[in-house]
Amino acid sequence: MCRIGEVSRAFQALGHETRLRLVVLLTQHASGPGCSVAELARTLSAPASAISLHLGVLESVGVVRRQEGDGPSRYSLDRESLLACGDLARDLLEVDFG
Repeated sequence: MCRIGEVSRAFQALGHETRLRLVVLLTQHASGPGCSVAELARTLSAPASAISLHLGVLESVGVVRRQEGDGPSRYSLDRESLLACGDLARDLLEVDFG
């Protein structure tokens, strides 16, 4: 995918209020083992099914990652991917269109 396409997909994913709230919550839990869908749903007072769908969108663009283990899956930020997205956006915005 072209660089503009990558940035566009990430921005589209982050452009939804619930998904942005999920990123903020996961940032606040960055030092821990991540959060389950149930924990995130409880915190946002939203149905777990909706949270799961939003996490799937964020995972598809590489913003979050899922860890599976003995219990429920846990989600955490993929900080490197998020930073790379910001770097791509910055690079694109520095282009001289003159």
